[in-house]
Parts: sequence; C-alpha cells; structure tokens
Amino acid sequence: MHYTSDRTITTDDCHTDIVNDDFARVQSHQASQPTEITELEQAREALRLSEARLESLLRIIQHKFTSAQDLLDFALEEAILLTGSRIGFIHYFDEQTRQFTRNSWSREVMDECRITEKQPSHPLDSSGVWGEAVRQRQPVIINNFNSLRTVMNGYPEGHATVHTFMSIPVFSDTSIVAAIGVANKASDYDDADVRQLTLLMDAVWKIVQQKRTEEEYRESEQRLRTIFEASQAGIIMLDPLGVITFANGRMAELFGCGMEELIGSPYADHLHPSERETGSARLFDLIRGDQIETFTERRYLRGAHDHFWGYLSLKRLENDDSKLQSLVGIIADISDNKLAEDSRNKALNFVETLLAQSPMGIRIFDGETGDCILANRAAVEIAEGSASALLKQNFRQLASWRDAGLTAKAESVLTNGVTERIETELHTSFGKKKYVAYILSRFMVEEKAHLMVIGREITERKRLEAENKRIEAQMLHVQKLESLGVLAGGIAHDFNNILTTVLGNADLALMQLPPASPARNNILRIDQAAGKAAELASQLLAYSGKGHFAIETLNLNTLIEEMHQILDVSLSKKATLSFDFDSNLADINADATQLRQVIMNLVINASEAIGEQSGEITITTGSMECDRDYLSELWIDEQLPEGRYVFLEVSDNGCGMDRETASKIFEPFFSTKFTGRGLGMATTLGIIRGHRGAITLKSKIGEGTTFKILLPASQQLSNPEALLPQPMDSWQGSGTVLLVDDEETIRDMGEEMLSLLGYRVLTATDGCHALEVFRENRASIDCVILDLTMPRMDGVQTFRELRRIHPELRVVMCSGYSEQDMADKFTTQGVAGFVQKPYKISDMKQVLRTAFDAPPASDQNRGQ
Repeated sequence: MHYTSDRTITTDDCHTDIVNDDFARVQSHQASQPTEITELEQAREALRLSEARLESLLRIIQHKFTSAQDLLDFALEEAILLTGSRIGFIHYFDEQTRQFTRNSWSREVMDECRITEKQPSHPLDSSGVWGEAVRQRQPVIINNFNSLRTVMNGYPEGHATVHTFMSIPVFSDTSIVAAIGVANKASDYDDADVRQLTLLMDAVWKIVQQKRTEEEYRESEQRLRTIFEASQAGIIMLDPLGVITFANGRMAELFGCGMEELIGSPYADHLHPSERETGSARLFDLIRGDQIETFTERRYLRGAHDHFWGYLSLKRLENDDSKLQSLVGIIADISDNKLAEDSRNKALNFVETLLAQSPMGIRIFDGETGDCILANRAAVEIAEGSASALLKQNFRQLASWRDAGLTAKAESVLTNGVTERIETELHTSFGKKKYVAYILSRFMVEEKAHLMVIGREITERKRLEAENKRIEAQMLHVQKLESLGVLAGGIAHDFNNILTTVLGNADLALMQLPPASPARNNILRIDQAAGKAAELASQLLAYSGKGHFAIETLNLNTLIEEMHQILDVSLSKKATLSFDFDSNLADINADATQLRQVIMNLVINASEAIGEQSGEITITTGSMECDRDYLSELWIDEQLPEGRYVFLEVSDNGCGMDRETASKIFEPFFSTKFTGRGLGMATTLGIIRGHRGAITLKSKIGEGTTFKILLPASQQLSNPEALLPQPMDSWQGSGTVLLVDDEETIRDMGEEMLSLLGYRVLTATDGCHALEVFRENRASIDCVILDLTMPRMDGVQTFRELRRIHPELRVVMCSGYSEQDMADKFTTQGVAGFVQKPYKISDMKQVLRTAFDAPPASDQNRGQ
C-alpha cells in the first residue's frame, strides 16, 4: 500500500495481505504518468466538489427524518451520489467490544445481495478489507478490487459485486464510532473523494448525535409522561410560593378535582384542617431551605366532603446557583394501610390489654436463644421482681427453673410440641418461695419456635389444701377420739349400772348383817373391789369428757403451788422442777381434783421421759387471747369459742417422741410403758375436753416435749359448788317416791334402799310406764327418781312430760354418766338433785334430803 499526503492508504504498496504483485505494478505505472490539469481547473473542481457537498448537506438537513436510522439511510445515498459510487454501507462500531453493528446498506446492494443469513454484527478481527479502515484508523482506497486474491477479496460468496472500493473511519472526538464505505465508482477513487466523504460524514455524524439526543429526550419524556400518568401515586410540583404548577392525573383524582382546578391552586388548600398548621409550617421550612426534603404522613381533602391519608415525599429542586426552582412531591394514598394499621393497632392494643390484665402470668421465650421477649404484669407479680429483670432472663440459665424441673419440660415442649402441665414449688430468682401451676406450650412465628409459659400462683391453694388435710386429719382424730369416748362412756355407763347393783346390795347386806357375822369380811371385800371398779369406770368417764366435776373458781398458780411438795416427791432424782408463773393470771372455773390429776399425769410423764439422764421440767402459766386461726391449729379444736384463755405448759428436755407416737398418745389403753393401763393421757384429754378446753403437743426426738393446756378464763362466778356429803345416819324420809329404771336389779335394790330410808316406793320400767304410774298416783307421789338413759322414752323426755303435768314435782336424776353431762341437758330446768351410779344408800340419803329440803321446782323457777 501507499500512503498519500493525507494519510490515505492506496493499493500501489506491496502490502501482500491485501493486493498481489500484478495489481501493485499497475498502480505504480499509473502513478508515474504526469497530469495535465492546470491550477485553474483544480480550483474549479474543488469549488464544484464543495458545492456538491454543501448541496448534499442541505438536502440532509432539510429532510424530514423520523429517526436517526432514517437520517443515516438518507446520508448514505447522498454519500454515494457525492462520490459517484453505485453502492455503499454505514456500520456502527464499538471500540470496547471491537464489534461492527450492521446499520445501513444502499438499496442496490440489498437488491444484488444473495446472502441468506445476514449477520447483524461482526467482529473487527474477522472482517475483510471493508474493516481495514478501522484497523488502520484511516481511509482505505482500492481502485482494482478484482485484482485481489479471491480468498482475500474481503466479502463472501453471494455478496454484491465490487470493482472499486473506498472506506473511511468516522470519529467522535478520538474514538471511532462508525465506518462508511462506497464502491463501484466509474473512475478511480482519489484524495478528493476521501475529503468529500470525510467532511460529509463529520457533519452527518453531528446531526446523528443531535437526532439521537432528541430521540433520547423524547423517549425519556415519553417514559416520564407514561410513568407520571401510570403512577398510582399523585405527583405535583410547587413554585416557591407553594402553588401547584404541575400534577399528574392521579393527583387530581386523589384531591377530587379537575386538572384545570388543581393547577394554580395553593398546596395548603388541599390539606385537612387538622393538618394545615403543621403542613404549612413544614412546607415553608422547605421553601426557606431549612430542610432539603421531608417524608411524612398527612391527611388531605378529597373534594368537599371526604378526606384520605397520604404519604408525602417532598423535596427541593434547585438550579446551579442553589436557588429554589420548585418543590417536587409524591403523595401515595395510604388510607387502606392506615385503616389496616388502625385495625392492627386496635387488635394489638386488645391483645396487649388482655396480656396486661390477665390474671395468669404469661411469659414468651425465644425457642432458639432461650431469651425472654415478653412478660406481663401477672408474671412480674408472681416472681415479685421487676419487668426489666424478667426480660433479661434466659430460661436455660435459670437455676430456679432447673431445680423445679421446668427447664426439662420446656425443652421437651420445644422439641415435640406437646403441651405440658406442671405444679411445682419454685424458689424464684428474687428470693421468693412460691407454688405455681404452669402450662408450657410451643407456637411458631415465621417458622421460628417460641415457648409460651402460662403460670398461676397456687401458694394459697396449696396452703388451703394442706390446711384441709390437717383439718381432715384433725377431724378424723377427733372423730376417732369421740368414737372411743362414746365407747368408753357407754362401757362406763353400763359398768356403773352393774356396779350399782353390786355396791348397793353389798351396802344393804352390811347394814343388815350383825358385826360378828363371818360373811361380813367377804362382803367388805366385794365392796372394796366394786369401789376400785367404780374408779376405773370414773376414769373411762373422764376420758369421754363426762366425768363427775365439782366446778369451782380456781387460780391455777395457787393450785400448782399447793401441789409443789407432792410433785417433787413424784419426780425422778435426775429431774429438777422449775416454775414460771404469770403474776396476773386470770381465774378459771374448774374441778380442782380433776386438774390435780391432769398436772400430776403430765409431770410424771415428763419425769419418765427424762429417765436416768439429768433434765429439767418447767411448769409455765399465763393468759392469752385466742382467735379462730389460733384455735384451729390446736390438737383438739371442737369449735372452741374465741376469747381469753388461761394456759398451763409442762415442758421437759427428755427423750421426746416421734410423729407416730404423738398421734396415739391420747388414745385409751395406748402406753409406751411395760406395765400400766394406758389411761393417764386419755383421762387427761377427757378432763380437758370436759372443761371446754384444749391441749397442744410439741415434741421432737432427743429434744423434749411440751404439753400446753388451754382453759377458758372465768368471766363470772361458776355454778355453786356441789354440797359435800355429810353423815346423817339418823335422818329418815317420808312420803312416796316413784323409782324409774329399766334395770330390774337396780329397781329392786333401789326399792329396798328407799324403804329403809322411810319412803313408800312405786317403780316403773321406763319413761312411758312412769307417766302411766304418775297419772294414776299423782296426788300421793312426792318425788321421782328418774334414770337418764332408758328405752322407748329417755329421762329427758320423761322429765319434760312430768313437769308439764306437775310443774312443782321434785325430780332427782340418776345416771351412769356424770353430773356435768346431766347439767348440760337440764340447764335451768329445775332438777331437784342428781345421784351418779354406782351409789350407796348414804348417797341416796344425801340427795333425797337435799331435794326435800329445797323449795319446790315452781318456786325455783319463780326465783329465776
């Protein structure tokens, strides 16, 4: 190839990749011939070419192009015409990818082309001679195309035939952006053609770039317009005074007005009255430049009678001098979102209120980390801690949960999803001891396991259950003792009936036998044995609470001091006795003899508990107010009335006793001794119960035992103490006595006794029989001796009927039970006297004399 003065490459060079030797010789011969063109002709030719080029440019400029492609197609035809060529092409080129993009071919080329598969793009490296201008970055001229080797001629089979060829690169700044080629000029291409084509394409490319820019602008504008109109959000522009200068259709729709009404209206006019002050202030902040942009929720008017919630994004649009040109805003209708948010907030508020007010403690833990993420008020109250402290806890790290077995339950629930329930004693992290019932369950949120723990404090319930169990055990114990007491009392009663016959007949026999009779000693032994049997029956009655009491007003301190000497004598040599008396001790109404027996039993038991070891026994007295809670905790409650009680405590530091022994200590015939009847503590309990008192027991193996006795303090003087029997051997009665008893032997013995005492005797077998006999002999009967326990009609019923018939009748009650039991049944009813079985003739004489010496029952009632 040969480089001309303007760097055009021609084919008279020896570039073997493009031309052969023959072609080079032809070009060299032509170049050596002298030209005969004068300078004037050259000037005229240059002027002609310039005018032709200008005409082409004028036609290009004046052409109504629809696109940049249309412009290039037209420019190609002008380039072909300007260079006198027949065919040509224009291809875009990308220097980054080194790829040609086929763009424009002349019509004749397309008509002659027989290539079936036309490639839209082609790499530079595999292009023929038509790409050489780009590779060399300068124009290329081939005036004898057919002389090139067939393989290297640069176009494939089927392409339009090429004879002569010229191509130039098109530059934009320093980058090649396209290549244009023309071919088949009737004469050779020369430098003038290169200049014409280069200048033409420089001008054309500027027009192409302008057209491209215009197209891009129109496309951008169309895209923006499409976006504006298709947008579901309202779009507005405001001038520096806050007046709307632009808006899309959606904005007019949201504001409920036409476009002509919207444009030119102040933005603030479309704000809801409740938003205008705040919205206007924020708008002016943007206008002044205090803020660059704002994002907020606003309530807007929609027409005259409606409104909607919108999300506003408003931003300053400034010029190069940072002066405000306009404000651009986007308003999205979020009314549905607000409605949904309000509904969600209400639902959340409901749930939060439910959780907060729930009486059940609720805690939520992250199943993966174990962290607490929610704790309601009840959970805080159960733990007696703080909400912030609970929220910092991790259930896997809580020792209280691990010790209570909750951690293992929680892990099981999270693993298998099965709800678990557990009641446990919990020592909380805040140092509190609680009984809590828990329900543990798993629930999923966004495929993530959570642990819900619902707890309810059951400390009070557990306390009540324990209390109920204690009360139930106490009641069972009371019922047991009561049953044993009824049994013991029934046995004692029946035993006393038998002993009445034995002692009474023995007494009668001794009265009738002469002093020298050999049988007298035998009868005395019978009398003595029967007396001991009566003492045993008396102990049984004492255990049943129905023993014989001689009630008087006593001071417990005085009573114990009087027993000091006998108590010392009763103690073991290793035991010492000390006293702790209340100097202001209240009096009590009690039987002194019975209380002495109680004190003696307790002290002797304490001494035996100390045994051969050195020990101390302490007797303490005092007074205290007892309410229902305290009384319910006693060993035997029996619904004692609240009030002031006097207490007696006997404490020792002896061997103590276990729970099982303590539970049986008051049972009759139970004993820890090798010998003995086991009635000591049973009798003690019976005496205390008979005095409407109670007893408590505290004992521990190796530490000793304390018995505490409670007796009601005296509020007033007790009933007059019973008159002591006085010997009245010479006294004789007179009149008629009706003896009522269901035991024939007792009736026979009683009839004989009464006869010896001077009375005429009538007998009856039971209450009904007694009423019949009384009605038949009413005028002559002076006194009735009435057994308390009888079949068909008992003594109480019979007594009432007798008093109804004869209000002034003297009635003496007789029973195997105690006088106290009889007094409880006949309070203020005017009983003339009481004789307890077994009795002797001297007992009967004393009771009858007292009854006959007293005023009639009607007078007693009038005195009351």
